[in-house]
Amino acid sequence: MTKKFNPLVLKLFVLTFLLIISSIPRSYVDSIIDERQSYQRQAIDSVVTGWAARHAFGRVVLALPYSYKTEVIDEKGKKTESSFDETTLVNPTLEKIVVTDKIEKLKRGIFDIPIYKADLTMEGEFAVPTDLSSRLKNETWNEADQTLTFETKQTAAISEFSFELDGKSRKLRRAAEGLVLSFKEAGLKPGQKFRFKLQAKLNGYDGLDIAAVADEFEVSLVSAWPHPSFHGQLPMEKEIGKDGFSAKWKIVQPSIDQKITVDYIEPVNVYSQGARALKYGFLITLLCLSVLFLMETLGRISIHGMQYLLMTLPLTCFYVLLIALAEHIGFSISYAVATAAVIGLIFIYFRGIGASRKQSFGLSGILTGVYSLVLTMLSSEDYALLIGAISLFLCLAAFMIMTRKLDWSK
Repeated sequence: MTKKFNPLVLKLFVLTFLLIISSIPRSYVDSIIDERQSYQRQAIDSVVTGWAARHAFGRVVLALPYSYKTEVIDEKGKKTESSFDETTLVNPTLEKIVVTDKIEKLKRGIFDIPIYKADLTMEGEFAVPTDLSSRLKNETWNEADQTLTFETKQTAAISEFSFELDGKSRKLRRAAEGLVLSFKEAGLKPGQKFRFKLQAKLNGYDGLDIAAVADEFEVSLVSAWPHPSFHGQLPMEKEIGKDGFSAKWKIVQPSIDQKITVDYIEPVNVYSQGARALKYGFLITLLCLSVLFLMETLGRISIHGMQYLLMTLPLTCFYVLLIALAEHIGFSISYAVATAAVIGLIFIYFRGIGASRKQSFGLSGILTGVYSLVLTMLSSEDYALLIGAISLFLCLAAFMIMTRKLDWSK
């Protein structure tokens, strides 16, 4: 006699197959998110390139070239006098930087791109050494070739600048290495001290980097951006509010490569949040299929495999709807609208295929709780793993308890 195949086992095989193929449309949604992020980056580049930049100020360095003569003995032992050229680089003894900015948003297509316009004031002091080389007594200073360089690669994003040397206006030129002052005939003398002041208007995006090189180095930053992130040397004082932030740094005798980094971050990015939400898609589909299986098995309702499939498709459509709406009305509102639309559709369909009112509301209530839980995890990255682990354990426990008396052999 032929043994009849267990219908429960067959149903589980069907549901497993549906769970596997449900990953195919989710991978398509993932590619949509990547494409929209690429489109956003193109919009940002169209605004930033050639006009604004992430400003990075390196050293303020004084270059003092000199030449000297020395005797050189060749292979035959003959003494000849040769001339050599070298350059001594001097850092400032004091440097104070003050930056204040305001935030503007430029629109490209559907994207609002935040940029900042900043006023920078950089003041400092230099002490020219009396001897450029301690090992030489006969060096000759090349005063006409002396330069003072403010190192930065983003000179095109500096709309205006002015410079004073000991209170007198001097002209800087843009160069590949930054803003450069050529002393020419008015060169510096050994042991001379001087003060400088640079004022500039910056068109910026994304953040600011400043290298600490002076013996005494101070920075004061006041910004209208409400979400800063500090790296490198952390500020001594900082105050962050909804209208912006302020921060102060003071460094004495900084180490090599020590710098201040401030990132202007966007805490709410619809694409990164959408990508994070998509990662929970498999578990939501698994939970939905599990609930439907329990209702069919314990609640005496017949659900065809095709009906299972049709009720899982809206769960994937949720993410496409979420991203499309979030680009225009924000993530939180879009999440609520997409959740209501998907759950409403599943409720209507489930009710239409023969489920009772109690079963339909039960499934809708469970899905509402799951989507609310996912939103909570998206809003709280620090506790997302803890919340998710506990919730997953409780769902597994509920499934095991509800099926503990189920005879799987029949």
